[in-house]
Amino acid sequence: MQNKIRLLFVSLAVVLMLGSCKKEVQEADNPQPMYTLPQGNHAFDQAIVDFHQKYGIYILYKFNNVDFRWNFNQNIPFEGTPGDPERVSGSLTFLKDELFGYYTEDLFRKMIPFKIMLCNKIIPLEPSSGEPLEGLVDATWSQSHIAFGHTDKRWDGFSEQQKKQAKGAIHGAFWAAAYAGNRIEIAPDFIQGIPYSYVRADNYKMYGVFAFPATASSDLFDYVSRITSHTKAELESLYFNPQFDPTGVYRRKYNDLITFYKANHKIDLQAIGDAKLH
Repeated sequence: MQNKIRLLFVSLAVVLMLGSCKKEVQEADNPQPMYTLPQGNHAFDQAIVDFHQKYGIYILYKFNNVDFRWNFNQNIPFEGTPGDPERVSGSLTFLKDELFGYYTEDLFRKMIPFKIMLCNKIIPLEPSSGEPLEGLVDATWSQSHIAFGHTDKRWDGFSEQQKKQAKGAIHGAFWAAAYAGNRIEIAPDFIQGIPYSYVRADNYKMYGVFAFPATASSDLFDYVSRITSHTKAELESLYFNPQFDPTGVYRRKYNDLITFYKANHKIDLQAIGDAKLH
């Protein structure tokens, strides 16, 4: 992916009988920004430079909010603040152990986004108004980046369960970003028959969706984040039971994902969830 992207969409129709033509040009408001590495002179900055030279992607702990929210022709409904430089080394270790290390070199190169942003915190925003919502999120994504939301001293007080949840969230963001950016395909049976634009509060469970409004990317995030942060026994107890899943649709979609990615990419998502934290 080029460091600076300018999207230009041109529609041209020529009607010979009428002797007329029509051209419509739509341009994205913001081009993809450019970055300079290293961003500092810490010991870990050289590791970030080495990572960029190997994979061609940027790990950033300094950025602005326009940068963070940019998603080609729209903004993501999250706000990210730059990570604490004193905590970057710990975040890099966490990502290396709990994300990068689970993927083969070929699959990792296929799925890796243009940038990874290390944030002090990630704040969800109300999509229409842009007003901050309560709480923080562990990770988020766009077509071109994933973001980790705990490059901050709060991480030191996290329980093992909280860190497992963060592990799941960054895996979920990794897969959702890869799918949104056309770097990985989604399991066809997983999304078959789901009219995501019509998923609402009164029908989301019949489609095996965890949250609404929903898209295929957010649905993939919700499943992968849960799978990679829970053992199979925990998933059975929490979700694959008659109370939560009376029709078996959640179990069926889970099986669709596990089977498809094992067969096509030799990756066992459940094995990630079954593994203990490093």
